[in-house]
Amino acid sequence: MEPSEFEAHVRNIAKLRWPGFEGGPENIAGTQVDIVLRKKTHSHLIEVTIEHSMDKVRTDIVKLTHARSIESRSAFVVECWLVVLRAPTSDQRAVAHSERVELMTHQEFAASELCNEEYAYRRNSYPFGSVSDPVGSAPAADVARVETPIVRLSNGTTISVGEIASALRSGESVVLLGEYGAGKSLLCRELYRRLVPEVGQISAVFPISVNLRDHWGSVFAHEIFTRHAQLIGMTAESGTKLYAAWRAGFVATILDGFDELAPQPWSFDRTSLGEVRRRATAAIRDLINQHHGRAGVLVAG
Repeated sequence: MEPSEFEAHVRNIAKLRWPGFEGGPENIAGTQVDIVLRKKTHSHLIEVTIEHSMDKVRTDIVKLTHARSIESRSAFVVECWLVVLRAPTSDQRAVAHSERVELMTHQEFAASELCNEEYAYRRNSYPFGSVSDPVGSAPAADVARVETPIVRLSNGTTISVGEIASALRSGESVVLLGEYGAGKSLLCRELYRRLVPEVGQISAVFPISVNLRDHWGSVFAHEIFTRHAQLIGMTAESGTKLYAAWRAGFVATILDGFDELAPQPWSFDRTSLGEVRRRATAAIRDLINQHHGRAGVLVAG
């Protein structure tokens, strides 16, 4: 990863950690600081580096402490952060601690807000849509997907799972249509697994895979995230953080089973049926309306 990409990644996380703080790179009295975020009388000064040497760590700490001495003249609280690519040594941490600089990896910097590692751990134990062994002898997680052609409705050409994953990473919206039993849930599970970053890997987005049949009655996108988090064993607060991460563009959303949201009324009145379905899909509409394009959304049914 290029230094500029790593810096942009950390900057996005910082803005998620401290909503309402404004700023970016800044020269403070001759010292160039990678990220400066301010809100009223509170400032965060952040240096970002992919280098791992003690000399580089010392240099960045000196920059931060000098900038802090200047910033303290106008801000009541000034906090300094040094975010690195790889785990710091104990000596590096000791030097940072002695100068009141928070030294941490990008995973540590992001963990309190993204909840992505906890999510990935807990999501694997929760069902993916209708995926199950028809014989009932194997766990759902072990059910293998049989390759079936995926065809674009626009031109009749085929598209691979990898291409759909790339589209979601780049912010595209995808609608996946198929009859019951065609393998939509297995495809959603495979997309989820392809989008989950490997441990330690830096990725612009991570996936959240939701079974929409669990969310009948939801009206707002926020409800989907909080209920989903609780269903897989996280807290509602973590769900709120996942929602914030999605709003900030860190989450590619996979929504499986939009056709399972609406109850079937005992009526032949098509007007009534249409209204029931419109109300049942309110949360999806809210989510799509809030989608800003940095990470993609897939809706399957």
